[in-house]
Amino acid sequence: MRATIAAFATLVGAVGVAAPVPAHALAQVTCSMDVSADFSPSLTTTHQDDVDVDFSGSGACISLDFPLSQRPVFVSMSAAMSADGTCINFDASGVMTTTWILASGDSATSTIAIEPGDSPGSLTGVLSGVVIDGKYEGATFLLTGLSDAIADVLLECLTDGVSHVEGSDVLAVTDL
Repeated sequence: MRATIAAFATLVGAVGVAAPVPAHALAQVTCSMDVSADFSPSLTTTHQDDVDVDFSGSGACISLDFPLSQRPVFVSMSAAMSADGTCINFDASGVMTTTWILASGDSATSTIAIEPGDSPGSLTGVLSGVVIDGKYEGATFLLTGLSDAIADVLLECLTDGVSHVEGSDVLAVTDL
């Protein structure tokens, strides 16, 4: 994928290189995801307020859930967020909707409040938040990643701006 959504998980950094999960927080669910984010207006080296970010991603999961039939095997997510900052460093917030496909074939949803915090821009990204409704309510959500086309994203950042990123992220749900 082109420029991972490191800007949103690469912004939503959005962003594969995951930040370590703290030792006290065993991940209940871990997913390997393909993600993308679109920015309007494009993220540049000049600070901007109220940049619209459309984020989406999906991927396979492993889980410690019991019973086995309730373990998520696949996840898809989407979010419309707002960001302030540059393509090097920005602050994103919003609400993400997540749909889990369970081993039983059933589905479940979660709503995640993305907590404002600096993302390292469009090359790498970290999104964190709390599940506020649905499956895993009260758990911590962490999405980390690395842009698939770092050189291209860096060039875009320094010239016309970054309007789209794609990549590979790792999702962890912890602190249940």
